Amino acid sequence: MHVALIQNRAALITIFAAFVTLVIAIVIGRDAVNSSYASYLAAGCTFAHPTDPQVCANTANQFADIPSFTPIVIALRLFPLVIGAFIGAPLVAREMESGTYRFAWTQGVGRIRLLLVTLAMLTLIVTPVAVVLGFLLGGWYIHPYAVINIAVGSHWQSELFTTTWWMTPAWTLFALALGTLVGAIVKRTVAAIAATMVIAGGVLFAVGQYLTRIFDIGAVASSRILLNGMNSGPLSIVASHGQGPAGSWLVRSWYTGPGGHVLGVKAAKMRRRKLSCKSGFTVF
Repeated sequence: MHVALIQNRAALITIFAAFVTLVIAIVIGRDAVNSSYASYLAAGCTFAHPTDPQVCANTANQFADIPSFTPIVIALRLFPLVIGAFIGAPLVAREMESGTYRFAWTQGVGRIRLLLVTLAMLTLIVTPVAVVLGFLLGGWYIHPYAVINIAVGSHWQSELFTTTWWMTPAWTLFALALGTLVGAIVKRTVAAIAATMVIAGGVLFAVGQYLTRIFDIGAVASSRILLNGMNSGPLSIVASHGQGPAGSWLVRSWYTGPGGHVLGVKAAKMRRRKLSCKSGFTVF
């Protein structure tokens, strides 16, 4: 383990630098909204009858215009990519390219054991770092946004879901393993870094774009009927007031007739014109 620490000191410095940079950015970003958030709470904006509705409206508009929100979220989403490309990719590729594997892999330790020990050491360091970053962003930095506008701060959004404390370490370990595999196949450091960035970046981008569609697999009702004006809306959105707990996800909606039976698409449209049906919904 001591030898692995010495051999990968550059990788550890990279992890530490990325961690400190993100922590500083998150702390500065949260500090910028503390006063506005305190005023929002003091005005009773989280209750049914706020004492100063003007403060509520102004604060909501200010939070919508904060420029640091998106860059910080993007930076944390790129953290696994940095670990995979600059830590995982050179792990084996550097040894293969420089030829030092001829010496390192013929020692008493063995190449498999050496690789496993190195990956275990990096995993033990990277995992808590990723968990802390996820907690800082998803549990602390995002909290005021979630209180003021759940549609912006809900961790069920595809952009924020990948930055939660449980998904950040999962993506980081995935990128680390992927980078190591790519490096072993490509055997060239720069090429392995580039390939890892393309592959891991493509996967992260695809998940961010299509996560809501993945959730749609469990939806039962058709989104062709928009339940407008009946306390419900299109599927695959964050539930709004009257639909369920804040941050829940609307996955199923339906109409029922006067007898309580669920109506089909055509029957629902006919009944809706006569205002003789009720709407229902399921959230999680």
